[in-house]
Amino acid sequence: MPHLILYKTMNVALKKDVSIGTLINETEKIYTFQEALKASIEYFKGDELAANVWVNKYALKDTKGKIYEATPDDMHRRIAREIARVEQKYPNPLSEKEVFDLLRDFKYILPQGSPMAGIGNRHQVSSLSNCFVIGNGADSYAGIIRLDEEQAQLMKRRGGVGHDLSHIRPKGSPVMNSALSSTGIVPFMERYSNCTREVAQDGRRGALMLSISSRHPDAESFVDAKLEQGKITGANVSVRIDDAFMKAAMSKKPYMQQFPVESENPQMTKEADASVIWDKIIYNAWKSAEPGVLFWDTIIRESVPDCYADLGYKTISTNPCLTAETLVAVADGRHHVSIGELAKEGKDVSVYCLDKAGKVVVKTMRNPRITGHKKKILKLTLEDGLTIRATENHKFRLKNGEYKELKDLKAGDSLMILSKYQAPIVKEAGKTKNDYWWLNAGQFQGNKSEHRLIAEFFYNTVLKKGEVVHHRDINSLNNAPDNLEIMSAAAHNELHSKDMLGKDNPMFQIKADPARLAAYSAKMSEATSGLKNGNAIQVSDEAILAKAIELTAGLGRRFSKQEWLDFADANALPKSFSNFRQTAFESAKELSILAAEALNFNYIHQDPRLLRTYLAAKEQGYTAKIENKEVVVEKQCEKCGKPFWAAYHRREIAYCSFDCVNANLNNNPTIRGKRIESLNSTYAEEAVVTKTKQLNVFTKLRYELGRIPLQKEWQIACKEEGVSYRLKTKYGFPSWNVLKEKAQFHNHRVLSIELDGYEDVYSGTVDEHHNYFAGGWKTT
Repeated sequence: MPHLILYKTMNVALKKDVSIGTLINETEKIYTFQEALKASIEYFKGDELAANVWVNKYALKDTKGKIYEATPDDMHRRIAREIARVEQKYPNPLSEKEVFDLLRDFKYILPQGSPMAGIGNRHQVSSLSNCFVIGNGADSYAGIIRLDEEQAQLMKRRGGVGHDLSHIRPKGSPVMNSALSSTGIVPFMERYSNCTREVAQDGRRGALMLSISSRHPDAESFVDAKLEQGKITGANVSVRIDDAFMKAAMSKKPYMQQFPVESENPQMTKEADASVIWDKIIYNAWKSAEPGVLFWDTIIRESVPDCYADLGYKTISTNPCLTAETLVAVADGRHHVSIGELAKEGKDVSVYCLDKAGKVVVKTMRNPRITGHKKKILKLTLEDGLTIRATENHKFRLKNGEYKELKDLKAGDSLMILSKYQAPIVKEAGKTKNDYWWLNAGQFQGNKSEHRLIAEFFYNTVLKKGEVVHHRDINSLNNAPDNLEIMSAAAHNELHSKDMLGKDNPMFQIKADPARLAAYSAKMSEATSGLKNGNAIQVSDEAILAKAIELTAGLGRRFSKQEWLDFADANALPKSFSNFRQTAFESAKELSILAAEALNFNYIHQDPRLLRTYLAAKEQGYTAKIENKEVVVEKQCEKCGKPFWAAYHRREIAYCSFDCVNANLNNNPTIRGKRIESLNSTYAEEAVVTKTKQLNVFTKLRYELGRIPLQKEWQIACKEEGVSYRLKTKYGFPSWNVLKEKAQFHNHRVLSIELDGYEDVYSGTVDEHHNYFAGGWKTT
């Protein structure tokens, strides 16, 4: 049922000595139940059930049971009046009539039950949301009682409640009180059930859903809990079943239960027979309609936590707030590409990031995409004239390791930068090699060769001593992953020796020059394309099938009708087939199936568009499969490490369950603490601290003066800041020139921040890392 935007009800201003009841009675007509029922039956065209439900549940009443609405028209006017009142606070407000026309006869908007009963209700305190999921994860008696109180407070305001009991320790577990051991799940199910029955909620049963993970050792007791007559009558119960449970039940293999259920180091484990528990679930559901089941892994696969990013359920280090032209520092040999272009490509891409210690690493940005429309944009201008446009909540990393949202940055704040420059490798003997691309992420992270970072990432290894990265096309500036190969230094030297022997070979020279190779390939393709190709003249059935196989082999999958039309155009082949040819193949679709069968391809009968997505996933290194007419890829949970399957178009999902999402979010303070601790340890040595302070004084002075400061000016500023200005010591820089050189890579300082319009914004998910984009990226 569609959700309606909810508004708080207004308070009624009372005259002195006038009761609320008197004021209401002066303005509102009171109906008997029979009057309201008769009017509602007429409204619902004789449907007595609908009329009864509406009068009993949704018609406006006071605490004494007096009825103030006779038909849903009255209810819709009340809702429209309240919404229109709030609308007046905003530009271009909807009128009461416009809102009423949307609600009337339940035609366009169907509010939930609680909004229908609560919006504009001045007689009762009522929730404007139907249901709440609550839980504090506490395994203490105090925490369990606190949850009971929260449930009661919500239910007395008309709210339905659901909570999971998997956090409660199983029966027999030791406890630190006079009871000595835990009573397990079942007694607390009764407590929460009784709470629901006590609250009553206007004479009707409250809505309570209790669940437990199939991994919990008390899961079987939970399944049996409602079999005893008269027990747990105030709650519905469901078991959260994971894929491993179903596989164990089907194969009749042991299934491991544990507590805590999501712990990597559980306090207790228990081997269970999943098939027995499953049979018991089926029998009990047949006998008493309980328990229900929640196929939890499926629920997680079909749910995207990022939909609720504004509520805190978001993947760590996602940057959902860049304008389309913002350049992302990609680590695939292309230098930088706009986030808008990456979104159009629709593929995962490797990018430069900072790890928890603030060091430069390569990580995968997943699913770059539009994440907002017409958002407020701020323009950040840095001291060197560089500008970045992003939403006000976009986070930037400062030089001190702190992260600040764009709206909170101040003029003079120092941002982290990543500089990329071209330079040779200088040997001890003074000989130079070809130029390479180098990265410098700050004074104390040193220079990193780009080809080594990219090769290590794509080969998933760390280069050992004596290993080098070879550029296959002999172009040291081409750092595309497929151009890089890790090999021993000895093998590398031998390879280049052989290359020199063949340097006079024209083909070698062509292949060594990417531009010449591309031109040569294009020329050869032109010379043998279309009608110029001798084979294209052959239009027998066998020749057509041979060309179809050629096309299929090139695509790596079945071709679509449009792809055959384009291919046929380019190769002088028939686009459609005559009656004579239809004895061999009736259509382009059948031809594509025959060609795929000839090549023994998988998924022969799947839609080519689906296959295209499947191959795109495989090309990016995913373990992929087609399931229920959808491409799914295998991921590994960033929290618990378990593998899980996610839809390819939702591959930014990083966690296998909401439990893992919540656990990671709950641990954020610890994660931040470790990051700060790691950064502090990096700068622990006195020399590092001193140099950092010296550079900070220099860049601050450069920002204030608008030019490179003189050494004397810098010394005076250091004295004022209480920073050592001595050079040529083991704690400072060896010279003034070295300090100025290192300051180029030290930071950017903020010059100004200003409003710069409203635009669509883009995002890409980078697992637990902060991505470098244009704001921290400079090529020299």
